[in-house]
Amino acid sequence: MAQNKINGAEIARAVYGTALLNCFPTVLNELDQLSNRTEFDGVDVIDESIQTSDEKFEADVIVYVGLSYGGRNDEITTSDNLPGHIKGRLTEDGQIVIDDLTVDTSSFYE
Repeated sequence: MAQNKINGAEIARAVYGTALLNCFPTVLNELDQLSNRTEFDGVDVIDESIQTSDEKFEADVIVYVGLSYGGRNDEITTSDNLPGHIKGRLTEDGQIVIDDLTVDTSSFYE
């Protein structure tokens, strides 16, 4: 794959615009297992990792999550970041579509 003009900020905006609950339920299920209540806080795309081929692209990402533990009266919230990988494509009209997002939660358990 060759480098192309897609940048990380554009990919991150596409992630935010994607209905994560509908498109990536497996990822959200894995993240949900990290705490009583896990929230997706964002994603940073590692620009140097963006690889393109024709209209397709992939890149390494850092996924940010908020982790809440305990009950209503004694809840503790912390944050973490996890490595991940994203795959997508450009449509004919130049829109970025996210086709796959994976998150490696193994570092959480180390």
